[in-house]
Amino acid sequence: MRESEKEEKLKEYDIRHHFWRDKVFNQMAYSINLFLTIGFGLMGFMISQKDQYSDWTISSTNDCNWNVIFFFITMLITFLSIIIGTISVTSRLFDLRFTSNILKTRKKTLKNFDKLLSDDFPDETNEKNLISYFKVMFGKNYRISDKDYLNLELLEQKFMTLRGLTRQLGRLSWITHKVQIVVTLIAVLIYGFLIVN
Repeated sequence: MRESEKEEKLKEYDIRHHFWRDKVFNQMAYSINLFLTIGFGLMGFMISQKDQYSDWTISSTNDCNWNVIFFFITMLITFLSIIIGTISVTSRLFDLRFTSNILKTRKKTLKNFDKLLSDDFPDETNEKNLISYFKVMFGKNYRISDKDYLNLELLEQKFMTLRGLTRQLGRLSWITHKVQIVVTLIAVLIYGFLIVN
């Protein structure tokens, strides 16, 4: 294969890759929102039905109202699904925000320093994805600002930190979405069993 043909093929593969990656991201956002909506809908419906299951009494006899127990278990699982879905959505939003900052930093570094920043990711850290998420969510600012362009070495360090953070947030989005799907389906199945029973 000639070099020009190889370059043309690589360019074609890049275009395909970007097209399908965008499709995956769009479908993921749609899926997260769909399951979050199902969670909120189920929770709203169950709250409207709570009067039917309000006779929860604790007694020392072996009789227990399984319908009430299943109802409250379903409410608890649905609430958990909503929380997990919210983490999935917000971690995805932070990931996109930081990715945008990374692209801006690449462009500005090339313009100011005539230097390309690395495409590599930093070494894996022991910090859990969820801990990084909470740091971002509750105040730690990882974004690269204009004052960071005064020192190239510091800029490169912050850039690599940001790259590692986007990787962690991206993983967290996928993991929490998978858990969200499973938890929502379990809640729907338990509530379905409750209705049939």
